[in-house]
Amino acid sequence: MSSRSSANKWALFALCAIAYFFANFHRVSSAVIASDLQQEFNASSSVLGVLSSTYFWVYALLQLPLGMAADRYSPRLLIAMGMAIATLGALAFGLSRSLGVAVVARTLAGAGVAAVYIPSLKLLGEAFGGANLPTVIGLLIAAGNVGSLSASSPFAVLVAAVGWRWSF
Repeated sequence: MSSRSSANKWALFALCAIAYFFANFHRVSSAVIASDLQQEFNASSSVLGVLSSTYFWVYALLQLPLGMAADRYSPRLLIAMGMAIATLGALAFGLSRSLGVAVVARTLAGAGVAAVYIPSLKLLGEAFGGANLPTVIGLLIAAGNVGSLSASSPFAVLVAAVGWRWSF
């Protein structure tokens, strides 16, 4: 294996890890800003639950079709498109002035990040394969866990400094 192909594999891994970091970040982030969202949208706990759960529902519903798409189409394209959609969702969420827009934005973010994990597994399996694959997947999951952790106290500090909208 040449050093160039090794560097390319790790660059590919880094992009997948960054995407998975943000996928996990978005899972947790709404819990940190729950009181801000309740106040901003004058929402009850039940309504806030709907706002938060739309992300998870669309994420779960898209796993099977996106897994099949990863086998049929380019996992790179799926990840890139997914992250573009997730970015649009995050921006729309930060800019939302109504609960309806916020729900649609969270749905977009969930749909976008749904295209990260399974296509990343496919892509990294093709790039690394063999004995290195379990380590690479473990590192990918670790990157996601760091994203979850970053959406707790570090995110709360950022929200306190610049507000929840600018944080997204």
